[in-house]
Amino acid sequence: LPGRAADKPDGAFVSLFNEKDLTGWTNVNCHPGTFFVKDRQIVTTGKPTGFLRSAKQYENFELEFEWMHVEPEK
Repeated sequence: LPGRAADKPDGAFVSLFNEKDLTGWTNVNCHPGTFFVKDRQIVTTGKPTGFLRSAKQYENFELEFEWMHVEPEK
C-alpha cells in the first residue's frame, strides 16, 4: 500500500504496510485481535465490526487493494 506522505517535502511515495505487522495502523472500535497480519496480508475476523485506519494523514494518494470475503465453514 504505497502513499504520498504529507511530511515528505518531495512528495515521495512511502509504503503504508510493511507486510509484517500493523505498525502505522490504528484499530478503531474493535477488539485488539480483530485485525492481524498473516502471510503478508491484513486479515480481519470481522468481529466486532470496526475499521482500521492509517496512523498518519496522507494526501494525493493512490490506494490499491484486493478484498475477499470468505463465508465461515459450517
